Amino acid sequence: MIVYMEKRANRIAVEHIASVLRARGLKVFLKNGDGTFTLAVFQSEEDHADYFSTEGLYGIKRTEYGNKLFVEKRQEFVSAEEYFRE
Repeated sequence: MIVYMEKRANRIAVEHIASVLRARGLKVFLKNGDGTFTLAVFQSEEDHADYFSTEGLYGIKRTEYGNKLFVEKRQEFVSAEEYFRE
């Protein structure tokens, strides 16, 4: 699951959401690019979390289920693992 935060979401809000998801037993990786935070959420190292709702959590712009995201600088879709390793 890829979670895109709104630009107005500060680091405290992002860390709060990450801690809520971690408390549910998920692995969360953060990346801050162009002033907007992105989170990748996994059940384990290999799996992505497709069944958790982020509805009602402050500062979330959108959630995409699956494990791919579009990287504008590269103009291609990549796996979240690859993107967050960069």
